[in-house]
Amino acid sequence: MRRWYEVSKKLIKARKLVKFVKKIVIDDDYKEVERQRILHMIPFMNVNSVFSANGHNLPFLNLAGYGGDQWLSDLCVFLASLRVVKEAEPQTWQNPKYVTVVDPLYLQLSDVERRNQYIDTKDHIFTEMRSNRIVCYPTYVDIEFPQRLQVAKFMTSPMETQVRTFNEWRQCDGHSCGVLTVQWYLSLVRSTLSDASIPIAHDDKLDPKQLAFERYKHFS
Repeated sequence: MRRWYEVSKKLIKARKLVKFVKKIVIDDDYKEVERQRILHMIPFMNVNSVFSANGHNLPFLNLAGYGGDQWLSDLCVFLASLRVVKEAEPQTWQNPKYVTVVDPLYLQLSDVERRNQYIDTKDHIFTEMRSNRIVCYPTYVDIEFPQRLQVAKFMTSPMETQVRTFNEWRQCDGHSCGVLTVQWYLSLVRSTLSDASIPIAHDDKLDPKQLAFERYKHFS
């Protein structure tokens, strides 16, 4: 099993290579030395490799979107969010479907067969979730700038759902929205019992070291 920091180091190398390609013009000797150092890394990088995460195969290039200044891919956010379900199961042994994470790809699927995997009747989507306590929807929006948001529906009866808004961790950069989305889901599940009300998340700043750990632990 790969440890989270081993995944992190490999992705950092990949991002350095990408930045180098974007700045191919070399003006001084120091940059030339740096270029040679990065070029030396290339033989040891396998960008076609595949990581196994939560029972799914995740291509390295998709995983690279989970770090640095790149926006998170839907696949990365979904697989990382599956840890939410694992966190919930020990608390709800009588109802293992207490928490469900919705794959954000289902809205974008043009292939009928794949789309039907997410539609359980002709006219309804996810009706089997009616008995769940919490349904998490990782959501990507692009209005003024690309941003990933977290949406959670709290199921109170088969015919009634409730959507609530919460404060979340303050984002201090332009590339951690997806990490904080998954972390918010985890916090919600950890602090919510099956017979308790939904708590309000804290509006705190996440420690940078903790943020780095949360970014990669899901794929280690």
